[in-house]
Amino acid sequence: MLHLTLPLLVALLMPMHTRLARSEPAVDAVVTSSPRELRLWFEGGMEAHFTQVALRGSAGARMALGAPVRGSEPGLIVVPVPMTLRPDHYTVAWETVGRDGHPMRGTFRFMLAAPDGTIPHAEMPSVVDSSAWGAGTAGRTVTGGAVSAEAGPEGRSTRSASQFARASRPVRWVELTALVTALGAVALLLGVLRTGRGGAAHERFIADAVRRVTILGTGGAAMFLAASVSRFAIESQTLHGGSGGMSPGSLARTAATGWGRAWVIAAAAMAMLLVVLLYRQRAARAATGAPAPRGGDLALGVAALAAAIGPAMTGHAASAVSLMPLAVLADWLHVIGASAWVGGVAGLALAASPAALAQPPGDRAAAMAWLVGAFHALAVPSIALVVFSGVVSGWLRVGTWRDLMASNYGDLLLFKVYLVAFTALLGAYHWFRVHPRLMAAAAGDDRTARHLQWTLAVEVAVSLFILGLTATLVTTPPPR
Repeated sequence: MLHLTLPLLVALLMPMHTRLARSEPAVDAVVTSSPRELRLWFEGGMEAHFTQVALRGSAGARMALGAPVRGSEPGLIVVPVPMTLRPDHYTVAWETVGRDGHPMRGTFRFMLAAPDGTIPHAEMPSVVDSSAWGAGTAGRTVTGGAVSAEAGPEGRSTRSASQFARASRPVRWVELTALVTALGAVALLLGVLRTGRGGAAHERFIADAVRRVTILGTGGAAMFLAASVSRFAIESQTLHGGSGGMSPGSLARTAATGWGRAWVIAAAAMAMLLVVLLYRQRAARAATGAPAPRGGDLALGVAALAAAIGPAMTGHAASAVSLMPLAVLADWLHVIGASAWVGGVAGLALAASPAALAQPPGDRAAAMAWLVGAFHALAVPSIALVVFSGVVSGWLRVGTWRDLMASNYGDLLLFKVYLVAFTALLGAYHWFRVHPRLMAAAAGDDRTARHLQWTLAVEVAVSLFILGLTATLVTTPPPR
């Protein structure tokens, strides 16, 4: 257990997301000569092209600065100061974009002493013009090195993510729903329905279920690609400021970021998955329901595993300061487990159980009982994977009970946990109560089979709400 718990304990003691680690001048430093440049060191990865820095005096006057450039050290941004500053209190406001595509912003102050060493009084409370650095409600604000999940000062911004947050979350919800649906269909095809191929009693039922689940997976993959394109457009507009983000150059710059490269990989993997599913549909029609070749199964599994890593590489895990591989692995396993479980339930409710109910009256209850039994073997390890990976990811992002109970992210996470527990209870009800009734149902008695389809629909509805909460979580700054 030590090799599993030690990395987790280390993670709990270290900050997890992109942050300003140090600067020159340092936070609240008193310097005796006008700095020739500002030097900012970031941890957790940042996009230099989208980094902006503003410098203002105590009266609010903005100082002329050179363009930020990447320094010779990892995470270093250097900003030339071409003018000689007079003794005063100065505020540095910075904004950058993390590897997860989320805007990060913050401020710190330093003081320039007079030649005799005295520190002048501020002319008035320092006011930061938010239009200079992109204040908004969708980013993460850092003041003097302390991370806060609240928004920065209100104000106009040419690069504020807040104007796109409302569109981003529903698009993310559709994208996650489509991803789980497509990967859940793959889980059914490879982990449930293939185990029944060749059974004489259910040959027609299995062929029909495979056809229906394949169609559902194809629709999910196509919907994911459409939503993913919309998400890419929103990200580009967020980074470039409104309609300017839709120019070819802006789209190319967005694709060149760490987030953009991860997006390309996820989209390519889903496109591959869509092609394989379309091939299986065509092969099934040509062979009147015969199973696809083994190579098709392998390609299906590889494409699904590659597509599952997309949320991890474009989400909070990608901007982890420490143990990023662990954070990405936990998110990847979480997506795999959730897709096999929740997406599998969706496949049962929308495709496989209608195939069972389409069988002759005397075979419906037996077909539904077989489905529940076969899916149970997949669902149990999937639920265990969801719980384990969820606990690891939750601790990496939240860290302490206080942050869990006192942050918006923690509130959303707890609500999600409650709903996941309710969904698991529905699954237990299906196995311990409905499945025995299906096994004991007399020939021609379809009431229990139809009752199962209704309760599966309830489980799908709750799962949709869980995915909506997840879409909100991935666009909400965690406490750490």
